[in-house]
Amino acid sequence: MSGMIKYLINRTFFMIVTLFMIATLMFFLFRLLPGDPTMTVISPALNSEAQEAMKRQYGLDKPLHEQYIAYLRNNLRLDFGYSFQHSRKVSEMISGRMVNTLFLVLLPMTAAYFLGILGGAFMAWKRGGKLEVGTVILATALQSAPVFWLGMLAIFFFSVRLDLFPIGHI
Repeated sequence: MSGMIKYLINRTFFMIVTLFMIATLMFFLFRLLPGDPTMTVISPALNSEAQEAMKRQYGLDKPLHEQYIAYLRNNLRLDFGYSFQHSRKVSEMISGRMVNTLFLVLLPMTAAYFLGILGGAFMAWKRGGKLEVGTVILATALQSAPVFWLGMLAIFFFSVRLDLFPIGHI
């Protein structure tokens, strides 16, 4: 087996283990929170039968290990349940915003790859000059800057100053 195949198998394995650990941590952290999740949805003034029916509906009356197995199974099916706040399925909410998310992720990534390859080729061509030193310093500064700060600068520069993009309402 080649080194690249071993590397990909290793990375995939650790990605799956990491996702499993995150899902497990999220499950148990939410169970450790004080209070009853059904109380945020239904009025405490309702009788205990209505509260028990709500717990049965969402599986909160089952033992913790059964809730955990159901949680993992639902996550594998990409069934993230129902949002009490928005009265919709969470998967519908995610899919409704997926196009904008992909646009906001893929377009800058494509531009970054293109500019990175172009800049790298140019720097290899002009190796050893003052321009290379300045570019390396600028790249290091941008790489170490917080992403949220760079995002605010990009919004200010491209949307406010140059008026190339709308600031909101994608």
